[in-house]
Amino acid sequence: MPNYNTGQVSLSLGGVPLSGFGEDAMVSIEWDSDITTDKVGVDGEVTASKTNDRRATATITLMESSPSNAVLTGFFLARKAGGDAIGVVPFFMEDGISGETVIGPEAWVLKAPSVEKGKEAGEREWSIRIADAEYAHTGGS
Repeated sequence: MPNYNTGQVSLSLGGVPLSGFGEDAMVSIEWDSDITTDKVGVDGEVTASKTNDRRATATITLMESSPSNAVLTGFFLARKAGGDAIGVVPFFMEDGISGETVIGPEAWVLKAPSVEKGKEAGEREWSIRIADAEYAHTGGS
């Protein structure tokens, strides 16, 4: 029987493990481009072109009370105040059960999260750009 356990998913930015995730979400990763594009000529012949764009955007959802908000805020402020390389850190996500991984040697916070205050504690969604993202899935449960 296949298994899944979010407790087996590791997520870190800049080597700092993140915790205190949202009620229903932890991380969502979406690639910016398809791996190929194609064109069809008037005669129906199709030419496929490899795309070298390996950028991805990770959306990390944290509870408002998560200590990881301070970590991500620190990376955001460093990037905002510094030069090109300031606030650029490695990204790492691994599912210890399925073997699914996403890594990137260079990642940075795109913007501060939206802030909402209400009756109950809310969540913060952080957008992280990952340059040269690599995906692997080694199988598992």
